[in-house]
Amino acid sequence: MARETRQNRLLTRTGSTRQEQGESALLPLIDPSVAHTRIISPAVRAEAEKLYLACGEIGFFTVKNTGLSTDEFVNLFTQAHRFFAQPLEDKMRIRIENSSHHRGYGTVGAEQLSPDTPADFKETFDMSRDLDATHPGVRSGDPFYGPNQYPQLAGFKEVVERHYQRLSETGLNLLALMAVSLELPIDYFDPLFNDQTSVLRMIHYPPATDAGQISAGAHTDYGCLTLLAQDAVGGLEVKPKGQDWIRVPCEPDTLVVNIGDLMQRWSNNVFQSTLHRVIPPLGVDRYSTPFFLEPNTKTQVACFPSCITPETPCQYEPIFSDDWITSRFNQTYTYRQNLAQ
Repeated sequence: MARETRQNRLLTRTGSTRQEQGESALLPLIDPSVAHTRIISPAVRAEAEKLYLACGEIGFFTVKNTGLSTDEFVNLFTQAHRFFAQPLEDKMRIRIENSSHHRGYGTVGAEQLSPDTPADFKETFDMSRDLDATHPGVRSGDPFYGPNQYPQLAGFKEVVERHYQRLSETGLNLLALMAVSLELPIDYFDPLFNDQTSVLRMIHYPPATDAGQISAGAHTDYGCLTLLAQDAVGGLEVKPKGQDWIRVPCEPDTLVVNIGDLMQRWSNNVFQSTLHRVIPPLGVDRYSTPFFLEPNTKTQVACFPSCITPETPCQYEPIFSDDWITSRFNQTYTYRQNLAQ
């Protein structure tokens, strides 16, 4: 389908959806599994079209056919509960400040996603691919490649690493659909993510004590795609352009996926990186596990040719992915700001 036609459909869909939306957002459902063979079939084209509309309209959608079972989702959240239930002194043994690769435990208040609100009321655990000294990136001292810091919890490492791999596969299938939707080869992104720097994070939001307390300030995500699993508590809200804040429902065995800043740059604003925040209900703990899909280090992000027209010239200078991510870390993490001084 020609790009001009897709843009017309996007405009039509946006106008109708805004009238239908109320306080809760019904996000489009995408099936990434159709792209796993990297063969452009009618099913791939259909899912790519839905994805194009979702990414251009609201920047959020949902995914169910991930290859992850209910038991695997439950097990991941069980490990998150186990980790955050540890005494603070045990968690602090692997504090993120100890890692030159930005991995490990982040205390409540360590991150401030919005400069307009207090530091985020959450604690975190970050991990990535666990790489030893034989990896070229580790040998060269690249901070995006290196070892993880793990807690002394039996079975924890195995669960999070297996989940990381499954989410990576799902993310790459989504990128294949994006490539088709943007008139790129279906395998365009594969070599750019074959040494990926993606991060799996566990987040615990302690019980809110005040109505309207913002546990994670309004922000857009740094990178390409975020694949989020969340518990049944709720609290995620998104703000599409020109609209009020709307809640995102919690559905079992479902990922909420959103576009990040790097993908918005890559697509020359065809895809939208949308503001979102977390305001959980009073008096309950909330857990979520976002997976931030990021490309190989030193990947140059420049506007795709198919996203540039005489009417819409490229809006961004080329940038290296790791430079962008590093700059955002330095802006939002207190310990990084102290190091830069």
